Amino acid sequence: MAGLLALAGCQRHEPPEPGTSARIGPIPVLNDCIDPGWAGTLRCQSLAVDGLPDPPQPNLNSVPTSSDDMKAFTRVFLPEDDEIRCFDGTRPAIYVDAPDASSNKWVISVTGGGSCIPGMGGPLGLLDEATDCTLTYESERGEMSTALDPPMKNFNGINDHRERLNPVFAGYNRIRIQKCSYDRFNGRATFEDVSGEYNGIDVTYDAYQQGFRILRLAMDTLLPGLTYTTWSWDAGTRTIIEQQATLPPLADAETILMAGHSGGAHGLIHNIDAIADGLAERGVTADVRALIDANYMPSLENEAAFATDDYGVPLAGDLFSGHLGGNSIASGIESAGVPFSYEAAAHYGDPATPYVAQYTHWNANLDASCLEAHAGEEWRCLDRYHVLHNHVSTPMFIRQDLSDPGQSHTHRGRGHAVDWAFPEVDPMLCGWFDATPCPPAMSVSEHRLRLETQADTFWAEYWNAWETVTDPTIDHANRSTLYLWMPDCSVHAGAYLDESYYGTSIENPGISVYSMRTWLEAFMGAPRTGVKGQRRHGLAGLHGAMVSHCPP
Repeated sequence: MAGLLALAGCQRHEPPEPGTSARIGPIPVLNDCIDPGWAGTLRCQSLAVDGLPDPPQPNLNSVPTSSDDMKAFTRVFLPEDDEIRCFDGTRPAIYVDAPDASSNKWVISVTGGGSCIPGMGGPLGLLDEATDCTLTYESERGEMSTALDPPMKNFNGINDHRERLNPVFAGYNRIRIQKCSYDRFNGRATFEDVSGEYNGIDVTYDAYQQGFRILRLAMDTLLPGLTYTTWSWDAGTRTIIEQQATLPPLADAETILMAGHSGGAHGLIHNIDAIADGLAERGVTADVRALIDANYMPSLENEAAFATDDYGVPLAGDLFSGHLGGNSIASGIESAGVPFSYEAAAHYGDPATPYVAQYTHWNANLDASCLEAHAGEEWRCLDRYHVLHNHVSTPMFIRQDLSDPGQSHTHRGRGHAVDWAFPEVDPMLCGWFDATPCPPAMSVSEHRLRLETQADTFWAEYWNAWETVTDPTIDHANRSTLYLWMPDCSVHAGAYLDESYYGTSIENPGISVYSMRTWLEAFMGAPRTGVKGQRRHGLAGLHGAMVSHCPP
């Protein structure tokens, strides 16, 4: 895959070896675009194009100015680093909410959203090398920068600080790592002198896609404890009081839940074991667990239960039977009844495919145990579902709505794009130019059947899946605890949305009713290993099929 960099037209800087430096520019001294540390950033280039006089980090010392600005979470900028920056060069930040200075339990969240590749100029290279990123920056700046992040924010669902509503997690230290690298928290690369069109003007800048390193920097910052400035409202004097608050050392943590949503969950699948291992190497003995929210979709390996070989003979396989290619059919609205073929080596092993380009350009962190198990076929570890089903050794809670309306899920009823199929047109063209035919799309019913079949197989074979016997990091006699939560409420957001977290429940008739909150609490209270639990709409129970109760 390294050969793909020749297509980029720009120079990529990878993380330096320990004890060395790989600086693009010096750490900024002045909060001004004349400072050499700022001059080459997209933030400063965009300010110049827009004719704005603001400093590149206008909120560096911003404070609340009224009672309306008072929120539960406080913004804390991570330590300044010339290499670990947001996409546009601004400083990475976290939001912090702690119940008190003595809690030894933590929720650390990474959020979802889009991504881009600065070294590839849109589909088939039809644009300047970074124009798809700069066009995105015009509308998605909040996910590529921290320049506009306010000093305080509120977050919902699992991050709710009200003990009455959120009795377990209100007692956790809650950390939100701001998305700003636009790489699904996977990246470890910096690009020097990429060029693209921003608001009609060509700009050249250094692009930072350091999502994985931002995540690690946040953990390192929290390890020794953190003292930060926050604010409270004095109702008597009607004034804002500045004060110092303290987080206990993450090094002393008893429990850490890493919560990833959508694109954040995508990255978390690849790097949750690396996070847990990195903490253990630093002497942290915490019980680390993962919440994979809204990123569980039908996988290529699962298609063996539906596909045929080249002669029309059913593969008659399943998620763990090792069939990496075949022929199938999709009946989505835009590809009604279209046969398609697929092959894992072509999708995940060809450096020219957009999917592989993302990981290659980002120098993405991939699961170490998967890479070890597939020496010589490392491309298999780009398949996040292969990693999740076979190589993740951290206890997992997987949440996926069976009728998720998101574009990469059921696309509001239009169908689920089969991005690992051989398309007749580059899949990126469909979004850019409305080209047809688009990649094969499963209908909503086809998508659901595959997702249910995949969940059934994963559940049934979790203890003795075919490949895990080759992964020495997994205790095959006592695998990590697994919980599934799969309602049918047509909602993408889960743990971060009150309606999904509090208001959605799944009833096992005659036995029990759990909300997402209480099922997640049950997961956190279960032993680390040897336990499985699932609540899934339509799953057969003793007294009838499980049923979702959705918010009105």
